[in-house]
Amino acid sequence: MVLEGLQFANGLAPAADESFLVVAETGDRRLTRVHLTGTKAGTSEPFAEDLPGTPDNMWRAPDGLIWVALAGPRIGALDLLHRAGPAVRRAASRVAVRVPYRPLGFAGALAVDDEGHVVHTLVDHHSRFRTVTSACVADGRLIVGSLWERGVAVCELPGKPG
Repeated sequence: MVLEGLQFANGLAPAADESFLVVAETGDRRLTRVHLTGTKAGTSEPFAEDLPGTPDNMWRAPDGLIWVALAGPRIGALDLLHRAGPAVRRAASRVAVRVPYRPLGFAGALAVDDEGHVVHTLVDHHSRFRTVTSACVADGRLIVGSLWERGVAVCELPGKPG
């Protein structure tokens, strides 16, 4: 099965029962559900949209939540660019590689359940730890990694939902 039209697919996580996959679409700041079994097998639908940042890699925690790394904040100009046609995006990428880049002081991760509900959102717009590209739970703490940083960050998990 091939799913077309994704906006920079950049992470996968299975449902707890493996009936679907969740795909992170960095460009559209959304998660997409791809059904693997049942009457909807081979189809896709939005899973979680309008995320507070650009989703990257995902990881299913032992408690069933899917943790999503947020690599960057919402930026209006990038939102418009991602909606532009491929030719415009290619031209912009040729210019972008020539511009000195320093990531913003943004760090984020969120957790969703198998219904696509955002259960936890952790976002810091003034973080010294930038560009979160991985998130997982270990020893009761959230561990996040980055392409830019020389180490990992360890965060307390948010309280139980409810």
